[in-house]
Amino acid sequence: MFEVKNSETDARLEADLASAPWKATTYIAPHEYVMEHWSEEVADLVARVRRAIREEGYRRPFRGREYPTVHIGARYYWTMELDYPEVVDGRRPGGPICLNRAKLPVAS
Repeated sequence: MFEVKNSETDARLEADLASAPWKATTYIAPHEYVMEHWSEEVADLVARVRRAIREEGYRRPFRGREYPTVHIGARYYWTMELDYPEVVDGRRPGGPICLNRAKLPVAS
């Protein structure tokens, strides 16, 4: 399993993720999302999760594409941003980044 392992993530990032304004959806599969343009706080959170994905994550295949993904706590997080270049402030040109999360499957 790929989990973020540094103390900043274990405490502050998990707390910030828990208090983010997630919107629930059942599109394709049940999950929640935030959009970086909703607020400066959400934009900062998205940038921090993207850093965690780059440092500790992996590319998870889903419906013919691969999504940058990381496990944090009991959830996995992924972004919708493939095929766009990185820019200095951690955002991509062409629109906001969507950060998604879903519960990790329970091992049987």
